Amino acid sequence: MDNNVNISITNPQPEERGFKGEYLTGTWLVIWIVLIIVFVLFFITRQDAGAYPIPIGAPNPSINSVQTIVNQDKIYITNANTGLLSIIDTKTDQLKSILPFR
Repeated sequence: MDNNVNISITNPQPEERGFKGEYLTGTWLVIWIVLIIVFVLFFITRQDAGAYPIPIGAPNPSINSVQTIVNQDKIYITNANTGLLSIIDTKTDQLKSILPFR
């Protein structure tokens, strides 16, 4: 009995994928541009301190310096810092007059 069987086992080679510019075309290009813009905007808009810090213990004189009164169809706005009284018509939303009250 002659049992000669030729068996050849080949080792499959892994697919070699190099950098062929696949990350610079189409959808990848848009993704990279968006990431760069977000990264740049993050560092441009980053602030180390608060926008308007109010020191503790020092009262701010402008907190209660504006007072608004509504009477019928007019709004009266008094500003203690500037010493002006503004009269606004609520039907037309127009400034009717500005009067000094000091």
